[in-house]
Amino acid sequence: MMDSLYGWMTPVLADPWLSGMFVLANTILAVFAWRYLIPWIRHLRQDSARSLVLFFVEMDNASLGRCLHHALDEGKSRPSSRTDELISLMDTAIEIKQKAVFEDEKQTMQGEHLHQGLNGKRVLLVEDNTINRDILLHHLKTLGCRNEDVVLADNGEEAVNIYQHHDFDFVLMDIRMPVLDGISATQRIRAFEEDHYLPATPVIAVTGSSHEEDRRRYIAAGMNAHISKPFTFRSLARVLQNT
Repeated sequence: MMDSLYGWMTPVLADPWLSGMFVLANTILAVFAWRYLIPWIRHLRQDSARSLVLFFVEMDNASLGRCLHHALDEGKSRPSSRTDELISLMDTAIEIKQKAVFEDEKQTMQGEHLHQGLNGKRVLLVEDNTINRDILLHHLKTLGCRNEDVVLADNGEEAVNIYQHHDFDFVLMDIRMPVLDGISATQRIRAFEEDHYLPATPVIAVTGSSHEEDRRRYIAAGMNAHISKPFTFRSLARVLQNT
């Protein structure tokens, strides 16, 4: 087929007039595509993305968690931009659901002082998503934590460095983060504790994927428990109380 194409193009390119018309036609086509076609395609992609996010938002949390688990597995075995986009859309849906849960709870919890169980406890909060971090901070304060007793880290590597120089009663560890993920960070924390003969501080995974296989991986890495996004105040309080 390529030989036929080259055979057709040869006389066109050899003739200056035909060659000029060919270049002009391609220029007009490129301008048309840039002006009209590409924005239309992008608009379709945006509409499709919004529709998928809404679809994921309407899914129950367990089903969404399973979908995310399979997408992450697919991304590891066969990385592709489409899989990355799909994972990003699921993350967006989980974030929307988390914000909705938080707003609903704020209405019912307004004026309440439900728990003071973490009063005086020091917590290392490892979370790169600002919305999830702010919600977790709000809940920790409601549970009795003071601002100065919660230390923040944006990724696993930063968390390990902080942990090696400070004492904590709990670590809330996101799983998927830049630089170093939560599982690898937990393994380094456990290795540090073992090397320095320190007791194991409870590490709680905060994750959008709560598949049974994932839970086994968290335990194998040295984590003590997990909480699934979108989480509620009471589910967080229960996990912290029982860990």
